[in-house]
Amino acid sequence: MNKIKRNKPDVFFSPNTQNSATHHAIHNCLLPLDKIASDFEQKYGPDVLPSLVSPDTASRFGSALGKLNAAIEDGDPEVVSKRADILIRGWIKMDDEATERGHKPLPPEIWTYTTEKFKLAITRTSAEAINAAKLARLKGFSFYSMEEVALILESKTLVNQTKAVFPGATIKSVSNKTLFDDDIPF
Repeated sequence: MNKIKRNKPDVFFSPNTQNSATHHAIHNCLLPLDKIASDFEQKYGPDVLPSLVSPDTASRFGSALGKLNAAIEDGDPEVVSKRADILIRGWIKMDDEATERGHKPLPPEIWTYTTEKFKLAITRTSAEAINAAKLARLKGFSFYSMEEVALILESKTLVNQTKAVFPGATIKSVSNKTLFDDDIPF
């Protein structure tokens, strides 16, 4: 008989803990770390900075990240705070080391974003998209110019109509399902 593999529930995002003092303490002490991580991922590209430093530095950073994740799972705000401070120093150390090794940030005309299934790089012009695609650190990314993004969004009339009616709305997901294209049951 095959066993069903189940993921452990995420303690931090469990509905039973989201209003607890521990949850709020952990969430708030991670905010400065998230800001630093986001800033450096915008500067170099997502998941790039550890590859620009020595193996020793990358290993230490990975170890610190693992210890932070364990502290989050254990639900210990004091340890999470300590580990978050260590990782903030780690991001800064990796940036300094990458700079010393001659690595340059992404050009400011390239904006990157990743989801679980997609890596996106957007540039102002098609020429910049072509040049960005040549950067080894952006291997696996899909490249779009602002013109291409506008043309894609122009074709998504339902999305545009929704944004017009609800200007502050954010898109959480998009599907290709056709509304009301089912058989009438009578």
